[in-house]
Amino acid sequence: MKGPLVEDCYYITPAYDVDFDRRREMGIHVEYHIEAEDYILVTVGNNEPQRIETEDIELSFASRTCFRCPGCDKRAYKLYLLPNGKEFKCRACHKLRYTLTAINKKTSHGKMLYAMNRMDKLSKQREKMGTILYNGKYTRKFQSFLRQCDRAGYTNAVEDAARLMTALKEFQRI
Repeated sequence: MKGPLVEDCYYITPAYDVDFDRRREMGIHVEYHIEAEDYILVTVGNNEPQRIETEDIELSFASRTCFRCPGCDKRAYKLYLLPNGKEFKCRACHKLRYTLTAINKKTSHGKMLYAMNRMDKLSKQREKMGTILYNGKYTRKFQSFLRQCDRAGYTNAVEDAARLMTALKEFQRI
């Protein structure tokens, strides 16, 4: 696989700084200075502050804030920082790819790599998930997780969840 991958990078969104664990893991120190409503200053490590423009887009029901990429001036909802990088830029400017785009799913090795990657992502997703039950029902997030497991062919998780729900309903009847 050539080139940097999205999964290896740290990213920010206009709403909040999302990936604290990855930032700590990569040894990144990011400081925000909100100087005005139309830009933020982000400092990575001991480098010069980077000015990142923000823009509010009016939607039919609300407004959404996005960044203006410092590299190409296009709108972006996520800006990425390469593992040893100094600047946040959009995915196109950094020439980032997703891991799955580098896997040929038609070969036997590719099928195995794809399945392993999917399993890894699903296990990380489940690890980050908080409450799975609320008022005797699965949460929407957990139901979405179960659908993804089913699509990926991991029927054990789906069957276990169905058995647990059956047991809970039996318990509630008692």
